[in-house]
Amino acid sequence: MKKLLAVAVATTILSGCSSIDKINPFASGEQDYTVAQPDSNTTAVKDQTVNLSDGPGIQVSYTLLGDLEKIEITGSVDAWKCANSNNTCEIFAEADAKERLVKYLYQERVSTSRSVEVIAKTLDQARDDATNRIANGEQVQSITNFERGEVEQQVDQDKAQGIQPTNTAKRVAETIEETKVSALTKITSGGTLRGLRKVRSGLINGGKTYTAVWEWSTKGQATARDIREKMFSK
Repeated sequence: MKKLLAVAVATTILSGCSSIDKINPFASGEQDYTVAQPDSNTTAVKDQTVNLSDGPGIQVSYTLLGDLEKIEITGSVDAWKCANSNNTCEIFAEADAKERLVKYLYQERVSTSRSVEVIAKTLDQARDDATNRIANGEQVQSITNFERGEVEQQVDQDKAQGIQPTNTAKRVAETIEETKVSALTKITSGGTLRGLRKVRSGLINGGKTYTAVWEWSTKGQATARDIREKMFSK
């Protein structure tokens, strides 16, 4: 009975607007990504975060409704090159992160259709996983992780079998890709990394490698903008 109820409410209509100010794209002819579970345990699948590890040192996070949440870039350097200087480590790690990001941006610009296919596949899988969990009375994961290489293999297998991504997933994926490329272009403009904040750093591999992780996020951008406006409004 619980499973039947879960499936019955799996088309709950969204209310309000997303951050990109669009109507719910999942409520027109396809299964709604917003579902509610009985016993007062309501889960908004639309808020689920998808993490896509997209090449060495790059991770992109987005929601099922097409909101790009953040981009993480990891730079690394052999610890012996730093000569026991944290500042030197930072310089080398940031240079590595910039190189990774520039290469990634170039790749995205020349293979947009492929990137859309990969993102669309993750959206469909994340949605299916969420609805299956709810039908089985399980808790929906707030974050779903994917590796690009594995997703690309699945995309190729689907093509061989004539399986296409849902139209909804493809539309949302196109929105994510467009926003992502725009953000990456701004980050790498001016010959340096812009709009990023370092979220963590340190030695790994028994002290042999120094890594630093920089993050761009829509929330971080908004916070920085608010601070600048307050500082220069006086």
